[in-house]
Amino acid sequence: MKPAVPTARTRNSAETRAAILVAARRLFARDSYEQVGLRDIGAAAGVDAALIIRYFGGKEGLFAEVLSSTGDPGELFSGDRDTFGRRIAHAVATDDKGPEGLEGLLIALRSASSPKASGLLRQSVEARFVEPLAAWMGGPEHMTRARLIFAYVMGVAVTKAMMSPGAPPTAEQVEAFTERFAQDLQALLERE
Repeated sequence: MKPAVPTARTRNSAETRAAILVAARRLFARDSYEQVGLRDIGAAAGVDAALIIRYFGGKEGLFAEVLSSTGDPGELFSGDRDTFGRRIAHAVATDDKGPEGLEGLLIALRSASSPKASGLLRQSVEARFVEPLAAWMGGPEHMTRARLIFAYVMGVAVTKAMMSPGAPPTAEQVEAFTERFAQDLQALLERE
């Protein structure tokens, strides 16, 4: 009887890369940049940590890719200017995607104090949210207004994330809050 020949595992770089990103997003949402190691990510993705370096150039490159893969904030302000405040307020106040919907926020919160990660985080926020929003808004002090909108949205998102799931607000409370939030955002957009 001939010995069995082991079958080689099929390699698929796109699937491997995607698995690494999913594992990294999950780990960076749970722990800070410093606490997450390449070996941790590799183990969670079922790959050798050397592949992370091969695909992303290292931890910083992977973290930058994770930040850019957490959704497209540009979708929120690419529509009609008259409904901007309502669209953003509704997306933030009524987002019920659970932990996955908060992944980007959790990653930002966990790693904001890291000297290495905070620079990447700042670059990502500027490039993916503030600069496109400011360009879309135009007008006087457009960068300042875009940064204020970002700060306001983040503040509301953080507050929402901290609220106890055991005592959710009523539908009327959510509607009243969303309406006021929408008015404030619209006012920042239209300020001349």
